[in-house]
Amino acid sequence: MIFGNNAKSYITNSICEGQTVHIGATDNAYVHWKDGEIWTHVSAWYSATMVLENTIVDWTKQKTPIGIPQPNLAHNGARLYCLNTEFVDGPDADSEPDYLPEARDSAVVMYEKIDYPASGTVVTRGLVNVLGSAWVKVGPNNRFLISFSSYELAYQRDGEINWTVFRISTTQIDNVGTLGVWDTRTLPAGTYKLRLKINTTGFPPKDPTGNFPLVVDNILVQ
Repeated sequence: MIFGNNAKSYITNSICEGQTVHIGATDNAYVHWKDGEIWTHVSAWYSATMVLENTIVDWTKQKTPIGIPQPNLAHNGARLYCLNTEFVDGPDADSEPDYLPEARDSAVVMYEKIDYPASGTVVTRGLVNVLGSAWVKVGPNNRFLISFSSYELAYQRDGEINWTVFRISTTQIDNVGTLGVWDTRTLPAGTYKLRLKINTTGFPPKDPTGNFPLVVDNILVQ
């Protein structure tokens, strides 16, 4: 399934079974895949933008096996933004997935994931370790000089408008680690959202990295 020629697609609650090729975006296309699964690999190229949100990319479930799995790639000036997206490894997986997306030539890959607390988690008031990943990778021909600048964590109580930032870091978390500590000791009991946002330097304001924050909702503080 390839989207091209400036196409714009928003796909939710869907499964791509990988029976033909893969999920691809090319030639300035925009693809946003949300709350679904992709049973093959993904790629973006020729200035396309692909957003994967709350999605599982799992080549092991392929209906029509193609043998050796293909890498998940962004190349030729494309952008690939992965928000709370899981890339499933094979049976011989080690501690770090082999199929995390790669940025080649002049492409950019952004990856942000909150592993804990997940949506629906109940936490007791105290110091909550927020675990996850936050990184940006660029290809070797990064002519726009895009690079990771910082990530920030914020929370919002249900029904409120403003976000409270409680952690800003200039260090990338490449594998699952502690993104920050959320101090809930003085917060009123209730339902909260957590937001993870990555900022970049270079090529402002056209590069839309900061326009894709990751939000995890329905966290109950009691």
